Amino acid sequence: MIPAILIAIVCAAPAPDLDRLLDAIQAVETGGMADPDRATGDQGRSIGAYQIQRGYWQDAQPYLPRVARGRPYQDCRDKAYAREIVKAYWRRYCRRAL
Repeated sequence: MIPAILIAIVCAAPAPDLDRLLDAIQAVETGGMADPDRATGDQGRSIGAYQIQRGYWQDAQPYLPRVARGRPYQDCRDKAYAREIVKAYWRRYCRRAL
């Protein structure tokens, strides 16, 4: 039997392939900018490392961990928060991707 703590640690750790995928998305979306958090595209409608638009951010809100909910849209310029938005959106629309 696997101890519960080991299961919790393994399940909490992000999959390396997911991290690589998110890094690749960032590189494409920002064109490899030195500071991807400052990226703005689509005539100002997309922001941050993953070029998140307000509708995408809104769709992800109910699927965020509780501690990340309620932050303003502009926080999508923070890469760590933006990653949580992307994963929450995927939890909503394509769970199998995670």
